[in-house]
Amino acid sequence: MIEARNREQHLAITRAVAQFGAQGPAILMLLAAVAALGLIAIANLANLTLADVMYRRADFAVKAALGASRRALASGEIAQALIVAGAGGAAGLVGASWLVPALLSLDRANRITAAQATIDWRVALCAFAVAIVVMLAAVAVPVLRLAGPALASDVAAGSRRAIGGRTTRRVRTVLVTAQTALALVLLSTGTQVVSALYRAGRLDPGFDPANVVTGQLRLSANLFPTEADRAQFVDRVLERLRTTSGVVEAGTTLNAFTVNFFFTTLVRIEDRPSPDGQPYTVQYRRISPGYLEAMRIPLVRGRAFDARDRIGAPLVAIVSRGFARRFWGDADPIGRQLQRGTNPARIAVVGVVGDVRDVGLNLDATDVVYTPYYQGSNAAAPVGLVVRTAGDPRGMVNAVKRAIWNVDANQPLAGVVTLEDFLADSLGAHRFRAMLIAACGGVGLLLATIGTYGVTARSVVERTREVGIRLALGGSPAKVWWTVAWHSVRAVAAGAVAGVATSMLAGAGLEALLPDVGGGIWKPAAGCAAGLVIVGVLAAAVAARGAVSVDPLVALKES
Repeated sequence: MIEARNREQHLAITRAVAQFGAQGPAILMLLAAVAALGLIAIANLANLTLADVMYRRADFAVKAALGASRRALASGEIAQALIVAGAGGAAGLVGASWLVPALLSLDRANRITAAQATIDWRVALCAFAVAIVVMLAAVAVPVLRLAGPALASDVAAGSRRAIGGRTTRRVRTVLVTAQTALALVLLSTGTQVVSALYRAGRLDPGFDPANVVTGQLRLSANLFPTEADRAQFVDRVLERLRTTSGVVEAGTTLNAFTVNFFFTTLVRIEDRPSPDGQPYTVQYRRISPGYLEAMRIPLVRGRAFDARDRIGAPLVAIVSRGFARRFWGDADPIGRQLQRGTNPARIAVVGVVGDVRDVGLNLDATDVVYTPYYQGSNAAAPVGLVVRTAGDPRGMVNAVKRAIWNVDANQPLAGVVTLEDFLADSLGAHRFRAMLIAACGGVGLLLATIGTYGVTARSVVERTREVGIRLALGGSPAKVWWTVAWHSVRAVAAGAVAGVATSMLAGAGLEALLPDVGGGIWKPAAGCAAGLVIVGVLAAAVAARGAVSVDPLVALKES
């Protein structure tokens, strides 16, 4: 019993490792996007908190002069940050519970319902911990400035709007630059992933998916014990379907048309043995006459299967173009011999068809060997029914079922899906990841915009006296406006330049993790940089409008 339990645990671990190996790059990419978004939030909060602390620095100096310790002042800011983190974490969990159904709907192949995807207490605890860490990191810079040696000197300034000095402005400029660069990296990589998803959706699957419905027939070994019995039943079903109004063509295949379904076989090539003497592993499809026509898979060379390819006739096979090119190059593959599995019987190649992506658009076309259904079948394997219709295939499902029931009233048809839906479902996981990364990029852009606007607006408040003096001395409002906005605009421009350089590195890493995204990161990076600069300049310009509306007399009187 212990050995069996250990074996089950070992298999579970092996499956988990294999699943992570397949999904690991995408998981790492999502984690990197979330981490970048967290860094943007930290920079944004740190900048705004620093601006607020410096705005109240004279008040802190007065409290320090009256006996308040720097530790007490810093503790007050930290306590406030923890309260905000708790409230933000709770709001985030509520928002996450609302977003779960929407996120799950992005992946049409997903089988998890919203009711099943509940927020675990450990996830909630981790979320609160992340919120606390983000807030503590955000207030770290302001608290360090608050505890600096120059705090007492602010008492002599006598101004509530004491400016934190050149060092503080540099820190805030660096934070604006950092969050702009990170937002650009998120936007550019998100654009690249969405572009890759768009290209994948336009790939040629090698067949025509329009107006085709598929389903699965399970032939009982008790009712159909022999290959001849199964062949006769499938033949009658196909004959009945072809006489059904609205049906153009019908056939069967071994493919279940389920996302990432694989059915492989071992083959030996008579004149192309492998270097190690082991058989080759290729995709395998057992098809009936009419399947290639129903799928509209092009016949490149030779012939398709027909009525002569039955039990007792010479064994034949059709191979994909990639298979023929891989093993025979430009030589004619017709008449070549191969063996399947451990069966010593030789199978002659009679045709070559185009390469197909019948496992999904998320995977490349692979080498395929087709054999006739009527030359051998297995009762344990499902029979994939493929029916091409003249109109909407969804409206023909009942007619297809009735045709099957006319042959056997007890034969169910399971897993009904159109080929268009199947191909769309095959990109569900990619669509899910792309939408999440795009959402991270959008939120990052929003945070960067808020940060730029907030810092510029705070700069206007801090420089009220300076602005009033400039205007009182006859300074141009436009020049004053540009002087206030320039610091933020410069920081945004520097962040865009740094973001483009970082995006190039991130694009190379992304391409290494997910080769299907393709290259050319500089184009989306440049486009996103231009958009980000425009948004940042607009945010700074709008925030700086307050400088123009300052009344010089009021500003001088208040200061």
